[in-house]
Amino acid sequence: MKNVTLALAVAFIGFYGTAMASPQWSSASVTISGIWAQDTTDAGTGPALSYIQFSAQPHSTGCSLNGTLWRIGGNADNVKNVFTIATSAKLAGRSVKVLWNQSATNQCDGGGTTGYPVVIGLQML
Repeated sequence: MKNVTLALAVAFIGFYGTAMASPQWSSASVTISGIWAQDTTDAGTGPALSYIQFSAQPHSTGCSLNGTLWRIGGNADNVKNVFTIATSAKLAGRSVKVLWNQSATNQCDGGGTTGYPVVIGLQML
């Protein structure tokens, strides 16, 4: 099980959408304070949304809701992989580095600079 968890932690995580501007790993490691899953969007329709709260802001972003709460982005497999690594890191008390798609149209969950920053990958340390 330890090898599987480690393999997931260092696996390259797919990107959200097709825009791949400049993905960047956070220079500092952070711990995970919380993980949330919302069954619908705020409007009451649409896909489920998943969020991770970090102990500190992993990147300085231009997103309007910039801070320690980030939305997990990407296709369903990517969301599942990031959610799994986040849960493993939280339970094990381990730090992570955060991958963010800087300057892409999907860097924030509302598009452009609107909304929460979108995490597209995690590396468990």
